[in-house]
Amino acid sequence: EAVVLAVWAASRCHGPTVCDGELWPRRRPCGPRPGQRKGHTWWRRLVGHRGGSLIAAANTLAAADAALNMGAHLIELDVRESADGVLYVLHDQTLDRTTDGSGPIQHHTAAEIDALDAGRWFAPEFEGQRVPRLDAYLDYLSGRGAGAYVEIKWCNADTCASILHETGMIDSCFTFSFKPEMRAA
Repeated sequence: EAVVLAVWAASRCHGPTVCDGELWPRRRPCGPRPGQRKGHTWWRRLVGHRGGSLIAAANTLAAADAALNMGAHLIELDVRESADGVLYVLHDQTLDRTTDGSGPIQHHTAAEIDALDAGRWFAPEFEGQRVPRLDAYLDYLSGRGAGAYVEIKWCNADTCASILHETGMIDSCFTFSFKPEMRAA
């Protein structure tokens, strides 16, 4: 089974457009929560950690599909930056564990990263999966009606915010970073 986390989140909306389920059709209201602010509704959402990372290669489109097919509402993903400033969905600082490349991602160009295989390490049937670019991954999730939990590992935070806006995912995701420098940006 894939790792799926259940989280509680307050909707940011105050009107019926989102609260009637239009944005997140699979969500269900869970009633008042302790400390709930007036006008907020709480929703239980299932989050696929790096997608369905026990079923498919983590942080790939195949892993996103696996989690969404199991009922996840959001996909947790990790963001890192290439040497030439392109943002990628990759958990580790290096390419060694989850691709056929090696070394820190920030030492490689987008052209080099785009050519890597990110699925073969997991199982032969995932050979050909690529390290997804953040914009393409978010477009894919949007097309599937899913949201995203974006963990910023290390990247230009302004570029990340721009991509969230450009892909139309800004209202369907939330961001976090364990790095104080990223949270301050």
